[in-house]
Amino acid sequence: MPEVQTDHPETAELSKPQLRMVDLNLLTVFDAVMQEQNITRAAHVLGMSQPAVSNAVARLKVMFNDELFVRYGRGIQPTARAFQLFWFSSSGIAISTK
Repeated sequence: MPEVQTDHPETAELSKPQLRMVDLNLLTVFDAVMQEQNITRAAHVLGMSQPAVSNAVARLKVMFNDELFVRYGRGIQPTARAFQLFWFSSSGIAISTK
């Protein structure tokens, strides 16, 4: 697996206002994609179509001005920014489901 960069060119942290703008449904999709490392499998787990999951990831890419995932073999590998977002999203999803 290629080495993952741990720094981001713009900021090292995600801003709170930036995170407040994100729909929790998008974060749920993002969480599944991070766990599966594959858009099609994430769609299956979520009971969604593959294009719907791809669209959600595309919206997040625009919001965070980052690719979030790069193709690697038959799957995808998260960028450093995706790992930052995953930390925040998994915390937020856990809090929202309590």
